[in-house]
Parts: sequence; C-alpha cells; structure tokens
Amino acid sequence: MLSYCPRVRAAALVTMIAALPPALAACRSDARESARGDAPPAKNVAPITTTHAAELPAPALTGAPDVPTIAARVDPAVVSITSVQEMRPSDFGRRREQAFPFFPFFGRGQDQVLRREGLGTGFVIDRAGHIATNAHVVQGATQVLVRLSDDRELDAKVIGRDPLLDVAVLSVPGARDIAPVPLGSSERLRTGEYVVAVGNPLGLGKTVTSGIVSAKGRALGLGPFDDFIQTDASINPGNSGGPLFNVRGEVVGINTAIAEGANGIGFAIPIDAFQHVLPQLIEKGHVDRARLGVAVQNLDRQLAEAYGLDRPRGALVADVELRGPAAKAGLRPGDLVLAVDGKPVEHSVDLPRMIAERAPGATVTLDVRRRGEREPHKTTVALGKLEVEAQRGAAEPPMTEEPPRGAPPSGLGITVGNARGEGAVVIRIEPGSEAGGMLRPGDVIVEADEVPIKNADDLAKHVKAGRRGVVLLRVRRGETTRYVAVPHP
Repeated sequence: MLSYCPRVRAAALVTMIAALPPALAACRSDARESARGDAPPAKNVAPITTTHAAELPAPALTGAPDVPTIAARVDPAVVSITSVQEMRPSDFGRRREQAFPFFPFFGRGQDQVLRREGLGTGFVIDRAGHIATNAHVVQGATQVLVRLSDDRELDAKVIGRDPLLDVAVLSVPGARDIAPVPLGSSERLRTGEYVVAVGNPLGLGKTVTSGIVSAKGRALGLGPFDDFIQTDASINPGNSGGPLFNVRGEVVGINTAIAEGANGIGFAIPIDAFQHVLPQLIEKGHVDRARLGVAVQNLDRQLAEAYGLDRPRGALVADVELRGPAAKAGLRPGDLVLAVDGKPVEHSVDLPRMIAERAPGATVTLDVRRRGEREPHKTTVALGKLEVEAQRGAAEPPMTEEPPRGAPPSGLGITVGNARGEGAVVIRIEPGSEAGGMLRPGDVIVEADEVPIKNADDLAKHVKAGRRGVVLLRVRRGETTRYVAVPHP
C-alpha cells in the first residue's frame, strides 16, 4: 500500500471519465483533536499578479552533490504548514450523538469546537509570496498557518487547488521578502540523478534528506494523471507538499506519497506538471482540462498479438462515453489510440495526460488502429471539458445464473452460464487455464472478436468456429469494461 505523506486511504481509476478504484492512501498528516472555544478567522489576502519563479535564473553547482550548500541556499524558502479544521459538534448530525452522547443531558457541547490540525510542507515560488504545496494538505481547512524559517507564523489564503494533480497554491504576503526557489525541469531529470528532499516530517521541523531518482513515470492509481518520480530520499508523513531538488538547487518535484512498510520508496509530482497548471491556479483558483470521453486500458503481450503489434503500446479504448466527444468523432470500444497530434502514446496513462494538457474545445488528431486494419487511420476530435466527479464505490457483482445443463464447453478453459440480461457470465476458471490471470468469476463476456455474445451458447459456437490463436473478449466487470486476449489452443 502507498500513502500520501499523512495517512488516509484513497483511490482512483485511470480513465478519462471517472476516478479509479481504491488502492493508495493519501498523505494526510496525523491529526490532533481537542475541544476549545472559537478562534479568530484567518485573514483574507487578495490574489497578487506575479512573475513566476520558473523565469528566475537557476544557480549552478558543479562536481559531486554538495548537499550542505543546497540546504543552506533553499532553507529560507521552505516552510512548514499547519492546516486547521474547526467544526461544532452540531455539524456532525448523527455523529454528534455518538461522539458526545452525554452533552445534551448536561446541557453543554453546543459552544464546543472540535479542532483538527494537519501538518505539511510548502515552498515559496515567486516574489509575490505564493507558496506551493499539496492539495490534500489544505483540503477542508478553515485556517492555514505558515511557519517561515525565521519562525514567523503567518495566516495564508488558499487561492487555488487542483485535487486531480494534488497541488495547491497559497498566498502569503509576508513571504514576499524571501528569495523563491527556482523551478527546474522534471522532463530533463534522469534516473540515477542525486536529489535532495526538504520538509517537515512527523512534525519534527525542517529536515533534509538525500538520495537518487529511482524511477520516473510511475503510475500508482492515485488519480487519472499519475506520473510520479520515485526516489529513495527519505520521505515521511509531514513531507507532503515539500520540494524535491536536483543538484543545482532547482525544484524538480513536489513530494506527495510514500510506500507504507517499505524503506526508500517515495514519490513526487513532476514539477513540469505543476508549472503547466500554475497560471490557472493563480488566476482562476482551479484548472480547466479537456476530456476525450473514453475509458482506456493498457495492452499486454496477448492483446498486442491480437492487434498485430510487435510489442504492447498505445491506449486501448475499453468504453466510450455516450454522446461524448470521442463517440461523436466515431471512436468505439476496441479502438487502439497510438498517437495524439503525432506524438506516440506508449502506455494507456499517457492518453489522459496528453488530452488534459489541451484546453476544452480544442481539436486533436488521433492515430487510431482497429483490429484487422493494416494501418492506423486519423480521427479528429473536438474535446469537451473534464468535470471532476465524485468517486463511485465498488459496484455489486452482477447477478448470474448457473450454467444450463448440457451447456457446451467454452473452449477457453472457463465455465460460463447465461448472464441475466445478455452475455456469458464466468462461473469458474478451470484449473491450469491461462484465462485464470485475466478473468474471474462474475465477469460477463459481452463480445468475442467484436461479435456480440448474448449467452453461453453464443460464446461456445464462436470459439469453436473461430481460428486458433487468441480470442479477443470484451468483458464487463461491475461498472467497468475491459478487453482481454485469451489463448485458444
């Protein structure tokens, strides 16, 4: 399991329509709760027009990494953040009666306030006093306090949040006199480079750790735009929102997640992704992204073979949003997207990121390959606007029927029955079947080689009549649809 630098479980589906299933935990700082009287509200600070830190010249360091020099140079710009949530017991509704069962009897509790504090890190990005951090660090906060390196504690205003990328920007006018840290390039960052993390782990205060870039482009299931830098520089709860520096003292990532129970595995948001949304966060307070309206999946070796590819690549369209941008352009389930405006799509996670970089209403040209086509064809799509939807819980397994007596064998190493509605539902996987790693009981097969499957008999007839090799199945699992290529001996 993974956790954002404090511990609360979270999850998401890498699709362009909705968030993904639960898998990783958010780095929420350990909370401290206490009852107290009302506190004065945080001061309001108006947004400020600014020159971004990316325009500042980067200092040069040569030779072996000089961690003490880097730490001394960036220390003033790295800040500790305390987010405060204050709620009255009456705000909890039914939970109040459980949390404070005796308050009504004694006639008190109405004036009590529950205070929850979370800890995180941030860094000054320009001379207007803007500070970058993680969105989850300040989520739901009624007050945000920033402690500078000279121990000044200032009220901050959250002027922009992007929950999908998990970044936020604060306005702290008192930080204007602090030299901002320069923002570097995560694109030019190489695996194996030395990096330095600075933050406020476990509430201990300013802490410096160092390591290397262990990997790039990690997709963790935290959101639709996963593209993390993995590092072995020590990161702990409280480091969330803190900077990851290269040896020139430039920020190349924003520390955000850790692998629970594993030493030396931490993750940072690439700084290039943050710089892409920074102007919108400062000017509008949110990020407008384009949407294609498809759910996609990766290709494995068997699927690549089914599409006649020499290796797995591209994003396979598993489902298409009804009347969405892709559907209007003629895309359909089973299409394989190989490029966007000429730029190759190597993995399924690349497609949502590449589309999200466009503005709503923009037009893109996709290289699309259909099964059986020798060459891709080009499809032009007018993109829609991505709406942030609430995550949906896991769907109940579909209702199924046992296989009818005398049902013919599927020929794929699985036993199937008639699904309630249409399709062939997987009842069990035969021992030793290659389908065991791809299918599971409850899956409903709705297509085989793009031929609709209405019942178990349809599937058996199709497999028996088809050529040997691989059968491409379209499978419905809960509320999602995906493709699997099952060997047909």
